[in-house]
Amino acid sequence: MPRSKDIPADLAALPRSPAEAKAVGCRYYFTGRPCAHGHVAARTAHNGTCQACSNARGLVYAGRAREAKAPERAAARAERQRLREERRQKRAEVEALGFDRKGALESIAWLDRIDAIGLEAAIIEREEKRRAAIEKMKQARLDRMQVEGTEEVFRQDQEKSQEAYWRDPERYRKRRRDRTARGLSGHRARVLRTPPWITKAEKLAIQAFYRECPEDLVVDHIIPIVHPLLAGLHRLANLQYLTARENTQKANRFDCTVEEAAEYVARGLAVWARDVNDFDGTINWSRYPPPRG
Repeated sequence: MPRSKDIPADLAALPRSPAEAKAVGCRYYFTGRPCAHGHVAARTAHNGTCQACSNARGLVYAGRAREAKAPERAAARAERQRLREERRQKRAEVEALGFDRKGALESIAWLDRIDAIGLEAAIIEREEKRRAAIEKMKQARLDRMQVEGTEEVFRQDQEKSQEAYWRDPERYRKRRRDRTARGLSGHRARVLRTPPWITKAEKLAIQAFYRECPEDLVVDHIIPIVHPLLAGLHRLANLQYLTARENTQKANRFDCTVEEAAEYVARGLAVWARDVNDFDGTINWSRYPPPRG
């Protein structure tokens, strides 16, 4: 059959009958004659089905399937929209507290995790992830040392540190001043007031409590470490956030009766001031077994 100008080259190259298609191992053939619905298209070799008719039926079936799933898809779309709106509102609330966009998203994820598994479990999980990341960084550095040499790695790290410092010197100077002030004022006292029987989970929670302290607040001991009646201990239950002004006004004042003080001692939040060695601030922990519960 001579090729017409309206017939595409790929159809003109097909066999002209089912027998010829089967003989050459082709799945389709093309006669050039229209089917019962007027389609001039290739046909399937094993049953003579018009491909245009088959495609039309497929579109009909697909449309019916879409119509059947339309309510389910609409419900899923509405749920996604609701979650987006809820997340957008929560992000706006967190950003209103002074966080940037990235910080707001991290805070939202952190709050969602607390709702899912609880505060203590979330803190432990976060600390484990942080420690795992640190170990990964250490191992990567050791691998670099084996490949590039220790001296070369030290030199590269020193150059990176210097570049980071000179991009924002005041930031590093402020951090150094804050660390010095915190270390001189309270580090030794916190170490001496940390009970030997607190768990690792509580230690990690205390570290996270200090690390998550907002910039405009400071960490304060509810029962002061220095007090004429009590010596507050460095425990999570004895910590709170205060503004610098409130912390200064509070000083070492803590009003409580002797009965309340005894309850704090029994709960492991404080010890009696008379049992503290005034010379070096140490505590005779043998007098204070771990509290129950």
